[in-house]
Amino acid sequence: MGIIIIMLECPDIKEPAVFTDWLIKSDLQKTEQEVRDNFYMAAFVAYKSRCIIEAHTVYLVTRKENFEFVRQTGQIPVETVAEAWKLAEEKLAAEGKKDYTITLMGHAPVTLPVLAE
Repeated sequence: MGIIIIMLECPDIKEPAVFTDWLIKSDLQKTEQEVRDNFYMAAFVAYKSRCIIEAHTVYLVTRKENFEFVRQTGQIPVETVAEAWKLAEEKLAAEGKKDYTITLMGHAPVTLPVLAE
């Protein structure tokens, strides 16, 4: 559907565990049911984050030591923004997309983008 590039240093990428333990779950149907059966916010946010990751290509610019964990979440780890941008351009070109929109979101965790049709 789209490509997302996220930049996170994450000195301790597995914290808080209450979030990341849910984020690495790969069976979305089972995870959704678990969230519905025993709702709490960290689990819901992790589940919704994983849904976004599954629906898009997500490049995560982070420290090299975070790469293994990032892969467990379904994201693609990269070391630099330039590397992420190059991979995104290659993917768009491979899909034949030449006309696309780029949205930069400062403070993205506290914003809600709305795409107008």
